[in-house]
Amino acid sequence: MKRSAKKPTGAAFARPIVLLPIVLLVLALGGWLWSLQRAAAAVANERATLLQLVADATARVQPDANELSRLAADLTALPDHETAPDLMAAIARLELARQRPERAFAAFGVRAADPTASAAEQSLGAEILVRLHEAGSADAATATGWLRQAAALAERAWSANHEPADLLRLWQAATRLQDTAVVERAAQELQTAAADSLAARVVRLAGAFDPRQTTLADVDAVRAEFALPPPELDAIRVLLLLQSGDLRAAAAEAEALLARAPGVPAVRWAVALVFHACALGHPEGSGERAQWLRRRDPQLDWLLERAPADDKRRPQWSELRRQR
Repeated sequence: MKRSAKKPTGAAFARPIVLLPIVLLVLALGGWLWSLQRAAAAVANERATLLQLVADATARVQPDANELSRLAADLTALPDHETAPDLMAAIARLELARQRPERAFAAFGVRAADPTASAAEQSLGAEILVRLHEAGSADAATATGWLRQAAALAERAWSANHEPADLLRLWQAATRLQDTAVVERAAQELQTAAADSLAARVVRLAGAFDPRQTTLADVDAVRAEFALPPPELDAIRVLLLLQSGDLRAAAAEAEALLARAPGVPAVRWAVALVFHACALGHPEGSGERAQWLRRRDPQLDWLLERAPADDKRRPQWSELRRQR
C-alpha cells in the first residue's frame, strides 16, 4: 500500500488566503506606528514653536501684555506644564515679563534650586530671586535668604556660561547685602571679561555715580536698553532729578519706584532724600511739612531696621531722622 507524501507544515502559510490577513495586519500596524510618529513630531514642533514665541515675546524691551497673556494660556494648556522644566521655565519668564515675580518663583523656584539644574536654569532662578527681593518681604531674614540664594545661583551660572547678566545679578545681590568684597569682585570681573556689555555699563555707572558729574542722559542711555531697568539705576535717576531742582518730577518718580521696588535699600534711601527735600520746601510746623516727614520717616526706619549693625551709613540716617 503506497503512502501519500506528507506535505510540509508551513505549506498552509504559503497560500494567498492565509498570507493576506498577515500582510494586512503588518501594514495596519505600520500605518498606526507611522501616524503615532507623525503626531508626536507635530506635537514636538508645536511645543518648540510655542517656546520660541515665549522667548521672543519676553526678550522685547516693551513686551505686549496681550501676547504674554495668550502665551501663558497656551503653556498652561499643555498637560505637563507643571512638571516639564522647559515649560516651567517658560512660564516663569512670562510671569517676570508680567511683573509677577512671586508667580515666577512659585513656578520655577524649586527647580532652580535643584542640584541637577542647568546653568541656564540657575541663571533664571537668580533673576527670579533678585526680582522677588525687589518686591519686598515683611520678614528681613526671608529677604536676606533670597539674596544669598540669588548670589549663589548667579555665581554658579556665571562660572558655567560666562553670561554678563549673571554677574550683574551677583553684583545686585551683594550690593543689597552690603557684601563689599563680592561687590568689588563682581565689578572687576565684569570689567575684565565683558567691559562693553550692558551689565558692565550698569555697574560702571553706579560705581562712578557723582550727582555733580553724572547726567540724566548717561542714565537714560543705559535704562533704554532694559524692559525693566534695575532699581539701582532708577534710584540714581531720582537723585539726579532731585539734584537738578525738579522736585515735582523727583517726587513723582520716587513714589513710582517705591511702589515697584520697596525691598531695595538704594530705593528707600533715594525716596527718603526726596521726601526730606519736599518737607524742607514747607515752613516749620506746617501741615504740609509734617505730611512729607510722615512719608520720609518710614523709609529711614526701614533702612535702620534692615541694615547690618556695622553699616557706616547708620549715623547719617539717624541724623536725618531727627530733623523735623
